[in-house]
Amino acid sequence: MAYPFRVPRAAATLGVAALALSLSPPLLAATDADVAAIRAELKQLRESYEAHLQALEQRLKEAEAREAASTPPAPPSAGTSSGIAAFNPAISAVLQGTYSRLTQDPSQYRLAGFLLDPDVMPGRRGLSLGESEVALSANVDDKFAGNLVVSLTPENTVEVEEAYGIATALPYGLTPKFGRFFSAHLADVLATLERTPAKMVIRAAYQSDRASQWIAERAKLKAVVLPFTVGGDDAAKDLFGLFDDTIQRLLKGAQ
Repeated sequence: MAYPFRVPRAAATLGVAALALSLSPPLLAATDADVAAIRAELKQLRESYEAHLQALEQRLKEAEAREAASTPPAPPSAGTSSGIAAFNPAISAVLQGTYSRLTQDPSQYRLAGFLLDPDVMPGRRGLSLGESEVALSANVDDKFAGNLVVSLTPENTVEVEEAYGIATALPYGLTPKFGRFFSAHLADVLATLERTPAKMVIRAAYQSDRASQWIAERAKLKAVVLPFTVGGDDAAKDLFGLFDDTIQRLLKGAQ
């Protein structure tokens, strides 16, 4: 006769727990080893990538340095610009003139007992252009620039005041000039004044003051402006006023 055999429930539970504990350590050890291997492989890849990136950056710097050494400097850009630099050549003008409103016909002006020179006549009615200047300047290339200044006289003539070039590519900030320019002629005038001193520097009211001021400052002289003709200033309203004002200005300058 057979008798059924029953395993107590508590004993079965303890047996399953013991089996699980006996199998768990090898599985955990294998997982840690895999993670360590993956981390080591990632570290190697990161170091290799960084080394490769640094090598590429170094090659790029060397290539840029070789290109900069072999490429000549680019000429000045001809792109859009504003102001006076928008023109090539750059153009500027200094216009001087007078406006005369005369009650009597200037062509009929007479002074009894005197033969009048045209320079002391009242002038023309309306607008009259005095001595004016037109200046042109431009870069010839990346090494030279040029400058030209011409004057337009009341006698309808054109005179060259300055025409010179400038070297712009020399080292140490050197920019020599060559050609005709104010300082060359005015230096001769200064040398003459040292040998034969003068009392004053005189210019007409319609003339530019650049040269006279340049001489006056360096020679320590007074710069005197004369009306030159009737209407040249507020005091020279007629021929007598012209003479009186001119004499007064000369006497004041000689003091």
